[in-house]
Amino acid sequence: MAPELIPALLCQDETSFHDRLKMVESEVPWVQVDILDGTLYANTSWADAHVISTWHINTSLELHLMVEDPAHIISTWNTVTSFRRAIWHIEAKIDHTSLIQAVRNTGREVGLAIAPSTPLEKLTPYLADIDRVLILGVEPGWSGQPLIPTSLEHVRQLQKQTPHPTISFDGGVTEETLPGIIKAGAESICASSLIFNHPPIPERLQEIRAKLDKESV
Repeated sequence: MAPELIPALLCQDETSFHDRLKMVESEVPWVQVDILDGTLYANTSWADAHVISTWHINTSLELHLMVEDPAHIISTWNTVTSFRRAIWHIEAKIDHTSLIQAVRNTGREVGLAIAPSTPLEKLTPYLADIDRVLILGVEPGWSGQPLIPTSLEHVRQLQKQTPHPTISFDGGVTEETLPGIIKAGAESICASSLIFNHPPIPERLQEIRAKLDKESV
């Protein structure tokens, strides 16, 4: 079965965020919103929940929270009805168990993300309680970085565990790296540059899906 494709929005302003969302929202069941506030990683992004809550959105949103205090950001998104999955970093120094339960209590899905330099074992205590793991192929914060090959070992290690949460992959995703990412065992692939740097977007999504199907045979 081919991995699902999730467009990722890592934007610096409202116009770019809105334009990209509108390009893909009717084409895919999920869109990832990358959120950085300069606390956990150096970069920042635009993703103002108060503004976004006023929009009519025709897809489900997952938050990729590259922040030190994900609980605070999640609380600001509670009025966004299309927000249906929260993913934050195992590198954040927080009580992960409590936040997992709190998000579960809202009826949303839960995931944990892990950077390439972090041992996969850090996730072990939480794997039974989450819906997915987001494995990063690059150090978090910027779109368009080259893939760190050792990140694929995270995918392979997690794939060996039965059962395991859905394995999602994000970062360094190009036409050249896609086959290796799929072969390693990624079940969901998040991409930004791969999609948005090649308009028109509906046709581009079809091209990528065809490649995912071909590489998954």
